Amino acid sequence: MIDEERRIPDEVIHNISDAGLFKLGTPKEYGGHDVSIRAMVEIISEVAKGNGSVGWVIQIINGNNFNASLSFRRIRFDL
Repeated sequence: MIDEERRIPDEVIHNISDAGLFKLGTPKEYGGHDVSIRAMVEIISEVAKGNGSVGWVIQIINGNNFNASLSFRRIRFDL
């Protein structure tokens, strides 16, 4: 269904969000789970076995969140 329609249904996105999968690499101080990179890769790999597109979206969100958190840490350190 996802690949045929070329979009991830809203219900799936909500379920991913409710499961906390968009916050894997986000630091706890910002409401995330702060898992290691290795754990993040393993979790996302398992999701991608079910559907690669869903795994890709989870990876992109987590990668961006992780990179943003590094910037916030640097800014705070500089202040």
